[in-house]
Order: sequence, then C-alpha cells, then structure tokens
Amino acid sequence: MKKKIIAVLFALVLCVSSAVPAFASGAHVFDEGGHLTAEETAELESMAERIENLYGYCVMFSIVEDLDGSTYEYSEMLYNSAADSENGIVIVDNLGGNKYSIYLSGDAENVFTEEHEEIIWNAYDSNETYYGGIASYYAAVETIVENAVSGAPVTDNAASAEPATDAAQGEPVTEFVPVERTLPLVVDYADLLSTEDENALIARLETISQEYEMEVAVVTVTDLEGKTAEEYADDFYDYNGYGYGENDDGVLMLYKPGPEGQREIHITTCGRGINKFSSSDIDSILDEVIDLLIDEDYVGAFNKFADMAEDVLKPWVGVGELGVCLIIGFAVGFFVIGMIASRNKSVMYQTDAQIYTRPGSMVVTNGYEQFVNRSVSRTPIPRDDDSSSDTHTSSSGREHGGGGRSF
Repeated sequence: MKKKIIAVLFALVLCVSSAVPAFASGAHVFDEGGHLTAEETAELESMAERIENLYGYCVMFSIVEDLDGSTYEYSEMLYNSAADSENGIVIVDNLGGNKYSIYLSGDAENVFTEEHEEIIWNAYDSNETYYGGIASYYAAVETIVENAVSGAPVTDNAASAEPATDAAQGEPVTEFVPVERTLPLVVDYADLLSTEDENALIARLETISQEYEMEVAVVTVTDLEGKTAEEYADDFYDYNGYGYGENDDGVLMLYKPGPEGQREIHITTCGRGINKFSSSDIDSILDEVIDLLIDEDYVGAFNKFADMAEDVLKPWVGVGELGVCLIIGFAVGFFVIGMIASRNKSVMYQTDAQIYTRPGSMVVTNGYEQFVNRSVSRTPIPRDDDSSSDTHTSSSGREHGGGGRSF
C-alpha cells in the first residue's frame, strides 16, 4: 500500500514539474518566439545586469506566444524561478492573449506606482521593434530606480533612453558609470554579413585594437529608435563599454541601411581617438566607404574602414626607423662635404702676409659688388587647426568627436 502511495505521489510530482517551464537562474530576458537575435539578447542582458549591479534590482522581461491561464501568475512564477535578487520587476507580454502583466517583488512594490507602471509599459509599447521596446523599458526602469535612490521626481522623460536631467541646469542627475564591454567589435544587427565574414572582421579589428591600443568597432542597425545617427553611435559606444584603457580610446562606425536618401552613417570617436581622427580623416573614410555601401559591398566597406583606420593609427616614423635615417643622413653628408673640401686647393698655406705686400703681388683687374643676403620679416597667417574633429557632449556627459552623412 505504501509503495502505491509513493508511486502516485511521484507521478504527481513528475506531472507538476513537467508543466512548469524551466528558466535559467540569473537570466533576465526570455524570448519564446525568437523575436530577438542572439546579439540583441546579449545586449539587453548586459543592460539588465548593469541595473542589478548598480541598484540591486533584478529587471526581467518575457515574451510568450500563447499563455494558458493567468499572465500574472506566470510572471510571479517566472520571477521566483529565475531571479537572484529579492527586489525587482518583471513584465510578461502574452502575444496570443494580447495581455501583459507586471509583477513586483520586495522594495519594488514601494518604488513602482501605477503611474510608473504606465511609464515603463509605454516605453516598451512605443517602439516598433521588440529590441527597441525592451531597451526603452530597461532605460525607463533604471531612471525610476535611480531617481528613487536620489529622491528626484519621475516624469514621462523616464520613457526615453537618455538619463533624466535637471530642468534648471540641463545636466545629468547622476554621473555616467562606465561598464565593461561584453559585445564584440562587430555588432551586425542589420544582418548584412555572413557569419564567416563577421568573424573574420572581428578578428581583424581585435588585432588592430590591441596593436594600437585603440578600439575600432563596426555596428549596423535597422532602426535608430528615434535618435539621430550621432546620438545612437555615441550612446551605443558609451553604454556598452567600448573603448581602450582608462580613457576609453576608440572609434566606432555606425551604419543604418535603407532606401536612397535614408541611409545613415556616423563615425564617433572618444578619448585619444578624438585627436587621432581629424575631420579630414573622417571625411576621407566616409568618401571611400559610402561608395562601397551604395554598391552593397558590405564586406568591402567595413574592411575599407578597418584599413583606413589602421592607416590613421600608424605612426609616421618609428623610433628605430628615425635613428637609421639620421645615421644614414650624417654619413652621406659627411662624405659629400669631404669630397667638396678635398678639391678646394686653389691657395697654398702661408705663415705670414708679407707675400701680399710686395709690389705687383696683388693686382685688382675688376671690381664689383654681389648681393649675398637679405633680411625678410614674415607674419604667419592663422589657420584652422585640423588636428582633431569637432567635439560634442553625448547623453552620458562624455566628450565625443566624429562625423557622419545621410545618403
């Protein structure tokens, strides 16, 4: 009898466990229908991890195709199964039932009011792509949590991807906190490259970046999410941890394909990259790359960018090469001067000047004056310094250079 009871209980446990989906502990983004690419999921995970590391809030999002039962119960089960933090929020978007649910845990119940819930849902719902919507959701949640910590009020500005600002000063509420780069040096959201070509370009850019201690990156997107190409490139660079060393030195080229006149390209520079890449350098790169992009030769265009970026980063003459040049120059100069001096034997050495005082010893047969020197005063004409590109301040508060075009 006991064996039968145990067998029945074991069967019930199996049935219940098979009915509950398995979720990876520590994950933040769940995409049942494959609406996100692997790169998009990785970037969203990076945003969620940043919020959790800074504020201790686990922020999750789940897309389900068709959910039987309560969406709220599912969101609660999802959070309890996968979250590593007591405090947090999860949104479940049930596409089949056209329903959504927001579940709050721990202190999040006090931080997020009904007004806040409307803000973060509108942030998600106002974007045309799932990636853009979830990214805006994370930005809105971070702003709300950030302002809750600082005591600043929250408005609909939280729905934007930019940090909240002080209305009087127009300055960011909190200082930008750099993060470690988790994305590769090539992020092809527009899917313009094959896997083989993408991996080859990543390897090439890694080699250049390490050799010159300056990160060189390429990003393609299909949507600028309401930003200008300059704003998107700067934010992508800053908030995804691009740049080499403590000053985040580097250069990133962003490209958004589209019909004629709606293509966007922008090169952003940061740290030492601002001085390394002058306005003329950037214009030259754009001239070469745009022609290839128009022909849809994406492999050629991105490799041309890598070639020209490397040319800019190469020093004019290495220290060793300069030393060799100097030695050769001295040797050649010494030899030439020696040959000229050896032929200068028109007079003989004399111990005194008596020879020149004897009658008839010196006869002047002709006399003339020859102009041999003049003094000229010059005033330099000021000209624009083309040593770096024009700079501006991004939404993170950091300085960027660069330039771009629509075509």
